[in-house]
Amino acid sequence: ASGALLGEKALPEHVCILRRALLPLLFAALPDGVVRRGVAFVGFDEGERRAARLVTDGASDETATATVYVGADGKRSRVREALFPAHRVEETPVTELINGLHAPDVAEALRGRLLKFRDERGGLAVGLASVGEGEVVWYIQFDRHAHPMPEDEADAKEGFARRLLRGWPEPLADLIRRTDFSRSYLSEVVEMQPLPCLYDGDTVLVGDAAHPLPTLLGQGANAAACDAVLLGDALLGDGGFSAEPAALQRAFARYNRRRLSEVDALHREGRARVEAFTRSAPRAGAPPPFSLREPSSRATL
Repeated sequence: ASGALLGEKALPEHVCILRRALLPLLFAALPDGVVRRGVAFVGFDEGERRAARLVTDGASDETATATVYVGADGKRSRVREALFPAHRVEETPVTELINGLHAPDVAEALRGRLLKFRDERGGLAVGLASVGEGEVVWYIQFDRHAHPMPEDEADAKEGFARRLLRGWPEPLADLIRRTDFSRSYLSEVVEMQPLPCLYDGDTVLVGDAAHPLPTLLGQGANAAACDAVLLGDALLGDGGFSAEPAALQRAFARYNRRRLSEVDALHREGRARVEAFTRSAPRAGAPPPFSLREPSSRATL
C-alpha cells in the first residue's frame, strides 16, 4: 500500500485468460451435441441403475442415465451434496470485489505480470492482471469483519473501493475512475472440510465440486484442469476405456489415490492463507486505516 516493492516472482508458464474466452476453446474441442445449455442437475433417482434427474430451462423434468457421472458443477455442487450431504461449503471472513475494464495502456504496462498490492497489517489486498485484447481484471480482497461489505449497487461498490484504497499507489486511483462498477461483482471466499473420497459408485467429482478452495490460493481453475487430466488418464488406463463396473472402480480409485493427498494439502494451505490474511486486520470501529497522502512516486507499473 505504501508503494514499496515487497518481492518479485517469475511465473514463466502462467497464462491469464477470461472465462468467456476459455470456454469456447474447450467447447470447440468437443463433438457437436456434447454440451447442452439450460439443463440443471437436481438429484439422483436410485433404482436398479442410478439416473440423474434434470430440469430443462427451469421447467420440465427429465432423467438421464450414463455409464459415468462427472460432477463438475462448482463450489455449491448439487452432485457433491447428493453424494456427501454432510459436506457443505463454509464462508470465510474474506470477500472479493472483482472488476474488469478495457484498458490497453494498463494491459501493455503490465506486460504479462500479476501485480499485487497489500496492506501489510493484513485484511486488505488488491491484484490486477492483463487477460488479453487490452482487457484488465482487478480485484480487492478484504476482511469484511474489518471492512463491512457494501450494498450490492454500483455506486456503493465504487465508494467502497475509493474509501479502502485512498492514498494507495497508482494505477489504483486511475482504475477506480475508469471502472464501470455496474459490471463488478462480490464473491465470497469459501472453504470446506476435505471429502473422504472423490467418488461414489458411478459418480466422480472434479474441480470446485470436489474441493472448493479459497481463492487466495489462486488454484481453482488450475486444480480443476489437473483433475480433468488425471481423471481422463485413469479412465483410459493402459488398454483404453472400459465401461465394466469393476474397471470403472479401479479407474476411480487410481484418480482418488493420486488427487486426494494433493487436494488435502491445498485445503490446508488455503486455510492457512485465510488465517494469515485476516489475523492482523484492523477491526471495524478502529481509526480509519489510511491517511490522505499523495501516491508514492516509487510505485509505477
